[in-house]
Parts: sequence; structure tokens; C-alpha cells
Amino acid sequence: MPTNVGSEALSALKVGESTVSKAYVGHNQIFPNSTEITALQMVSAHSANFNTSSTGAFPNGPSSGQGVSGGYLPRINVTGEIGAQFSIVGTSNSSWASGSHSSGIYTLTSSPQGFGFDSAANPGIGTIGGNNSCDDPQRNITFTVSPQGSTTFASGVNGALTLPQDPGPVTNNYTASPLSISATLTTPMNTSTTTIGGTIYWVAGAAWNISWSFGGTYVTGAFLNAFGSGTFGGTQPSGTSGSGTATWTQTSSQLSQVTFRIFVNSSGCNNATNSPAAVTKLGGQT
Repeated sequence: MPTNVGSEALSALKVGESTVSKAYVGHNQIFPNSTEITALQMVSAHSANFNTSSTGAFPNGPSSGQGVSGGYLPRINVTGEIGAQFSIVGTSNSSWASGSHSSGIYTLTSSPQGFGFDSAANPGIGTIGGNNSCDDPQRNITFTVSPQGSTTFASGVNGALTLPQDPGPVTNNYTASPLSISATLTTPMNTSTTTIGGTIYWVAGAAWNISWSFGGTYVTGAFLNAFGSGTFGGTQPSGTSGSGTATWTQTSSQLSQVTFRIFVNSSGCNNATNSPAAVTKLGGQT
């Protein structure tokens, strides 16, 4: 008996006197020759075990590769008639690739079926970028499923699948303690300055001792900085806390003031609000 496998809908199919409700060639449904997707769902799946998932927000870190312990992948669950065909694209803060088990058009071989693990049973690869910089706001992740060929969505099915992604860590402002700096001129004032038009300038060769200290719970290091050209010597900050005395010798020909600063570096999203500590010496100021 001839069977219609074209694009026109078949109104009936019989084998002998028996009415056939559905007919397939392989996984492709040929009668009726339209198929329906009845439900869609997106979840955050563990990349080491794709069957373990959560319907909550995606973690703020980037998605990982297949089989990575502690990682996650977006999983799209599709429910519908066997043979239903569709495509998937990343449309907001996401991307989707065919992987090694698909040409980009997906066919339901079971229902429900998960997609995104780059395996024969779960083809496709979904990728989500990181949202884990300091103070990154919560954002939405969206993948879009579109029916292909003679496949349609059942009433009420929306192809745009959206889940939030957790925000990044909030900046913790703190006060580094101790954090101090002072400067003492070590060269004679009369050879360290010059007066031009009533303004006193520091001149090349003027030198200072720079006493500093730093520390704090979140401090990871510190460094000195000076306004103007010059050369540091002596003891420089190192480690996560300490104190000492550095030297600085001016190489700029003339400076109306010199400023010395100590900056601290902080771990993670911690910010020392009192960094840098600074001391300024106007020309001729002791």
C-alpha cells in the first residue's frame, strides 16, 4: 500500500482493516506527518552527572566541560512526540553548539529527552559565561528552542527558556590597619631647595627617609609610590604585613611638592578604603 511521506498531511492510515495511529521509519514519524512538542524545561545540570539537576539559578561561574567534577551545564528537557524536530540557540548571555552528535537539527528519540551533554543520548553543547566579577548583578540566561520542519509547539509552549544566573560577590569595604607613611628630609635644606619667583622648589638630589607600615585581614601585599621622578632604595614593603624605612632620591630638576604613598592590595572583592595612605611635602617644608 502506498504511504505518503511528503509534506502534505495524511488524513488516515490503515493496515488491512486496522487504523494505524502512528507510523515511523527509524526515529522519524511518517504518520501523521506532523509532530508536536508539548513541554520544554531548562535546568542547571551537574557536568559530572547530567541526570542530577536543579531548577534554581545558574551558579555565577562559567559553565564547564562535560564530566568536570563540581561544574555545571545547561540542560534543556524536551517532551513531545517521537520524531519531533527542533533547533536550539543561545540568545542571552549564552551560546549553543551542535557538538559531535548533531548537525544542529535535533530529533526526539525518547520523551522527555535532555539535550546539552554532547553525547548520543543528550546531544548539543550549551555554554554560559561567567558572572562572577565583583558586584556583577544577577542576570538572565536564555536559550531559544524553535520547531523545525512539520513539528509544532503545543498550545502554551514557549520556546524562550530563561533562568537567572547568580550575581557576583559584593565588594567588602574595610579599613586596612595599620596603614601609615611619613617622610623625613635627609639632605640639607639649603642644597635641597631653590626659590624661583617667590616659590620654593625641591631640586634634584634632595632625599628622604620614608617610614611605612601596613597590614590587615584581607591585605595580600603593598607597594610604595612617589610623585615626581626619583629612585627608591632602602626597605620596601613585602609579604602581607610589616613596617620599615625606604629612601627616595629626587631626580626631577624641580618639584614644588613631593608626595609619597603606600598602597595595599586586597584579596578577592575586598577593598581597603583608606588606601593609599599619603604624605606630601611642599617645597621647603620640613
